[in-house]
Amino acid sequence: MKRIGMLLVSTLLLSGCNLIRSERAFDCSIDQSFNEISRERNGLFTFPTAATTARVYLIDNTLHIMKFDGGDYTGYTMTKNEQQRQVESIKDFKVMISKGDLYYDDGRAIEVFSPEQNTVGFYYVDPKTGKADSIQYLTECQRRETELELHSHKDHNHDDDDHNP
Repeated sequence: MKRIGMLLVSTLLLSGCNLIRSERAFDCSIDQSFNEISRERNGLFTFPTAATTARVYLIDNTLHIMKFDGGDYTGYTMTKNEQQRQVESIKDFKVMISKGDLYYDDGRAIEVFSPEQNTVGFYYVDPKTGKADSIQYLTECQRRETELELHSHKDHNHDDDDHNP
């Protein structure tokens, strides 16, 4: 029996299967009004209209948002915000980042995880107009224990400059 177990573990390791046990997994409610705005703007990141919850992982301060229409999203490493501030790169919505929130903002992708409010904000901005073409606001995030198969940034495209709403 030990041999079979070792063979299975070895096979998984050699096949490149990368599962991580995460204590920072959350099931969150999808704000349908923001999802609909993303759909109206032909945003890159929309959830199926029937979806009411989304699974989110926070691993090494990086968001992994599952089950968008176009696939799963792997974000960037976020840093802890030291004081409340407004996101300047979004011109059509007022987005605030509170002290203690984790965030990433490169002017195109903005990610905010608020452990105090149990929310995740995700905004994907058209750099030409400053308007968000994808807006997702996830609320009531409840911690879950589960596993995640990690993907790299090469598995999806953040730089789709040809995509304009």
